[in-house]
Amino acid sequence: MKTSFYAICLVSAVVLVPLIASAQIKTGTGTLVILNSSQEEIVVAADSRMHMASAHRDFDDRCKITAFGDELIVAAAGTTYSFAQGGRVVLWDAHTIARKIFDGLSKERTQEPTPLRFAKAWGNEVKEKLKADLVRDRQETLQGVPGNLLANAIFAGFYHGSPFIVVVEITFSITDNGQIETEFSLDTFEEPVWEMIGHSDVAYELFEGRTDRAHEWWHDMKARIRKDDDPIAFVTIDAVRFSMANQPLEKIGNEMVQPIGGPIDAVRLKRTGGIDWIQRKENCPSN
Repeated sequence: MKTSFYAICLVSAVVLVPLIASAQIKTGTGTLVILNSSQEEIVVAADSRMHMASAHRDFDDRCKITAFGDELIVAAAGTTYSFAQGGRVVLWDAHTIARKIFDGLSKERTQEPTPLRFAKAWGNEVKEKLKADLVRDRQETLQGVPGNLLANAIFAGFYHGSPFIVVVEITFSITDNGQIETEFSLDTFEEPVWEMIGHSDVAYELFEGRTDRAHEWWHDMKARIRKDDDPIAFVTIDAVRFSMANQPLEKIGNEMVQPIGGPIDAVRLKRTGGIDWIQRKENCPSN
């Protein structure tokens, strides 16, 4: 299990929309989502880039984090959006699905933690959407997909006074007779952790201290952080910023693109105080 960035900070001194694909237009993007948590708060930060290969351009206005009802944060990466008719019709959107699920589940109270119930329902529905896309046009849907991982997402909230984090992975396989199957798996964490999804190699390099530039970043970060700064938020947002500045180019379709970039959105969920957007693009909903 990964140590909380908050703990690292103390010793030293984590949806979407992410990747877009469809049977009708070639698209591709990158995403970096970092979650960090302590016993008192959960912080999630993400970039804003969407690269549309068919248009040969980047869009830096995607809302990759969604907050629900002062109790839940959802962020997603991978294939979480699908277009038809040259991009004019949205077939499905993982964040719209998330909102529909929340509206339904929030009316029901059970003993099962909300992030876990939510993650199961979301994983089930999104895997079926992805299967339909793969059946419609496998080549287009898999453009830019790493291995067999189609999408992943983070669901974060509190349960019995402690952080409760669920990470969902949706994968695909092809049977011996050529049929496509999709499935999802869950990892749950019931204590403060950090998690990353998307283009996380540079961020992992930072927090695992693999390189000289990672050590330099930590030293520089400690010099820049102020006494009144929230250390969890500061480190998480700065890690996204550093990753965007140092992420290698990636080939999507026939182009070499910078997969992550744009403004950084960041939200904080406090154990006692609900949702607090630290920074958010104007086009992204607050709740």
